[in-house]
Amino acid sequence: MREELCFFGFSLFVLLVVMKFFEVLKNLFFVPKCISCNERLSPLPENEIVAYGKVCFCSDCLKKWERAKGTLCPVCSNISALCSCHPSFFKDKQPSIPSVCFYNPDSNNVQTRAILKMKRTNNAQYFEFMAEELAPSLEKVFTRMALDPKDCVFTWIPRTDAAIAENGFDQGKELAKKVAQRFGASVQPSFTRRRGKEQKLLSKKDRSKNAETSIFLKNPKHKNSFDRKGKRVKAEDLASNKAFVIVDDVMTTGATLKRGVELLKKSGAKTVIIACIAKTEAKTKK
Repeated sequence: MREELCFFGFSLFVLLVVMKFFEVLKNLFFVPKCISCNERLSPLPENEIVAYGKVCFCSDCLKKWERAKGTLCPVCSNISALCSCHPSFFKDKQPSIPSVCFYNPDSNNVQTRAILKMKRTNNAQYFEFMAEELAPSLEKVFTRMALDPKDCVFTWIPRTDAAIAENGFDQGKELAKKVAQRFGASVQPSFTRRRGKEQKLLSKKDRSKNAETSIFLKNPKHKNSFDRKGKRVKAEDLASNKAFVIVDDVMTTGATLKRGVELLKKSGAKTVIIACIAKTEAKTKK
């Protein structure tokens, strides 16, 4: 018995060494680059490991990213994670929306470049890093609402077929998967899109109308989903009496997320939380 345990321990050690070797080898051939400025990063993973995932910034951009996280809203003077300047629909449900930073698509700052890179590049390291960055503010919401994240279902609202085809993946889906993995929770495809236009191309009024006519809950007749333990979940039970977390990369007008919250609530969801990496900057009161 002792010999078998020794052999098992030695085999596990060899496996870990081999995995580490191949990870270093992979990084030597495919050197990671800064998510913001595209500068080459160190190929040695042990120099970049954080709590979950790896740092995706060079040293200069990382300093700017940390400063960006502390930027104050010009209206309420709170950081993004505590900012209450989001659409009125959410205020009664969530005084603050878990997030990391503010976002301005017309700016060339570090956070804008990083988020645009994440949108266009299917790199697991980027999504793992962003999931770790979002975790602290999301954990505070779970604590305030007395929720165990492992009892929540993480989900996302899918992009249009055209947007997915352009980049080859759905960044909302990848981000939701990594955030759920960070909390050891289940992830579930709860929504479907039927035609519709890309929200970024529309005005605030048109975004609401577009969301209402293109975003729906998945058909109960479709394939069953699975919980975090791999157990089948009946389609008709996907929303009933459950707590959901809708994860998104950027919240602008909130029209898409509002539609998602309404659909889940009507379907019987007990609690719906929304979380995003960034929120568009609020405009200064005149």
